[in-house]
Amino acid sequence: MQNSKIAVALLLLASTAAFGEPPPGPPPGGAPVEALARDLGLDAAQKTEVKRIFEEHRAQLEAQRAQNDSRLLEQLSAVLSAEQLEKFESLRQKQRPPGPPPRE
Repeated sequence: MQNSKIAVALLLLASTAAFGEPPPGPPPGGAPVEALARDLGLDAAQKTEVKRIFEEHRAQLEAQRAQNDSRLLEQLSAVLSAEQLEKFESLRQKQRPPGPPPRE
């Protein structure tokens, strides 16, 4: 039983590291688009397009993260009991922030 607790803890740490969320809030130096607009001298049209690209990229990353999470749970379900899987999911949810940080 102790070995399975250790295994679940290691899986939890690995999944958090692999699929962990970025820290809450904007990155250091301000919002990415604002920082780029300032540093690169973007005009309004460029700023709008860069913002769209960043949002599209973030959506792709979130979709990929969800797919990876689903794959992980599928693999774990072959090893863990239903009760263990439920506990794993509960532990993992406690490790994650409630949602993505607000972005500009």
